[in-house]
Amino acid sequence: MGALLSFELARELRRRNYTTPVRLFLSACRAPNVVRSVPSTFNLPVQEFMAKIEKLKGTPKEFFEFPELQNALLPLLRADFEITDTYEYLAESPLACPITVYGGEQDELATVKSLAPWELQTSAGYDTRLFSGDHFFIQSQKTEFVRILRQDLLHTLSVP
Repeated sequence: MGALLSFELARELRRRNYTTPVRLFLSACRAPNVVRSVPSTFNLPVQEFMAKIEKLKGTPKEFFEFPELQNALLPLLRADFEITDTYEYLAESPLACPITVYGGEQDELATVKSLAPWELQTSAGYDTRLFSGDHFFIQSQKTEFVRILRQDLLHTLSVP
């Protein structure tokens, strides 16, 4: 969800003639112009929704062990899923800032193929950085991801 929010914020800043990002760094999100190929999740019955969340392997096990935690957080999780499940892309001119996209080679939600069309959303350069792992590759490849992100940030900051 963060990638879509960042992308749409950059577009809104441009519409309002505000300063736009120097570069967008996006992670584990199919390009906005790629048609969603999986059915909505946010509106599933509780047990099915919980099973989908568990299958993603990104939620701490404690969430599934404590009903009080589930009761508190389930509405927030559903809201997050609703945003991404119901997002509708509207075509606009490409952003004038470069985009770097990070992805997991085994991610079934944001497949390597679905990352590539981010290139169409910028007129200023595009990079993809792939890591071994699924949708939560940032957790399983934390050291390598932080190293590459740091390198990318330092490079971006050094460009005049």
